[in-house]
Amino acid sequence: MRHLIAWTEETQNEAMLDPWSLVHGAAGLAAGLLGLPIWASVAAATVYEVVEGQFERTPRGQAFFHTAGPESLSNQVADVALFAVGAWAGRRYKGNP
Repeated sequence: MRHLIAWTEETQNEAMLDPWSLVHGAAGLAAGLLGLPIWASVAAATVYEVVEGQFERTPRGQAFFHTAGPESLSNQVADVALFAVGAWAGRRYKGNP
């Protein structure tokens, strides 16, 4: 991890947190508010991160996501963790811890 927070688009895949981290947290919150099972939601988010990381290693994936390479492992872990926290918060809000 070269940066904790991506302050520019050029550093977004090297940093642990970037604007997309908010999207992952919000997606988790939505899953929790919808009452989706937390284990299945977090598993799906994890699979997405793995598939996205592999796709971003290809020229087609880099063109699709407008990146120069895959996200750092710290970014992927943070994205899943933020999704999980969002899902937990959404379920808790709805009374389903």
